[in-house]
Amino acid sequence: MDNFWEDLALNLLEKNLNGHSLNSAALQDLFKERPDILEDLDIMDDGEQVEDIDKALYGGRPQIIEIREAKPTEIYHCKACNRSFKRGDNFRRHLESRLHAKRQRAMELAMREKAAPEEEKKETDLKTKVVTNEN
Repeated sequence: MDNFWEDLALNLLEKNLNGHSLNSAALQDLFKERPDILEDLDIMDDGEQVEDIDKALYGGRPQIIEIREAKPTEIYHCKACNRSFKRGDNFRRHLESRLHAKRQRAMELAMREKAAPEEEKKETDLKTKVVTNEN
């Protein structure tokens, strides 16, 4: 008898930790060894006896819950767009946007244009050094 209650407690804990919800099928599965206990349980909701646990829990339809980051632990910054995001999912969504892609290409082009005159200046300086060294 004591083993049944220990197993039941462990099964309930496992379902809770794994994020599984309880419905009538899950309750019947938990009490499959002792279905008489399930029949004797008084499941109450605001003082009223619950006949249909699925209807009481879900209101007749499944509830879809979106899990997002609860608290930000770091700030995400987009250098191309000069924007900061407090949540990672918003930052990842931004990285997939067309606006970000457009600004990223513009930033890369500007960096190439800036690097081109510097390379030309280095080449000119090297040519000047080579000419002066030969003389």
